[in-house]
Amino acid sequence: FQNKLFEGAAELLASLKAHGRVIAIASSKPEVFVRMILTHFEVAHYFDYICGGSMDESRLKKEEVIGELLGRMCLPKEEQGKILMVGDRRHDVEGAACFSIPCLGLSMGFAAEGELERAGAIAIVDSMKELETFILQKE
Repeated sequence: FQNKLFEGAAELLASLKAHGRVIAIASSKPEVFVRMILTHFEVAHYFDYICGGSMDESRLKKEEVIGELLGRMCLPKEEQGKILMVGDRRHDVEGAACFSIPCLGLSMGFAAEGELERAGAIAIVDSMKELETFILQKE
């Protein structure tokens, strides 16, 4: 596994946890593989919730995965408005929008130029440091 999305991820996740943030992942990849990837990069322990697609293909679309994750989280109504999705493709932005969740775009992911903006990302960040700053300013 080589992916620039994981460069600096451990430091970012440690900082977010130190600031009391709940961290979850909603990936369309099969959940078993999501767990393997996070373990490989030694960041799985930072996640409070890990949700992925199902092996039987009953949960594949991003909105299906996000819906499953939200169900697992059982957030009280007053907490639901504090959710921020962070994504590197239009599917992340569009999936989050199905639940009225704002989505912050990551330019260092796999999206083509302008993809995240066209999908409706609330902003675009270009580094893990910018991502950390954006999230932590939302105290």
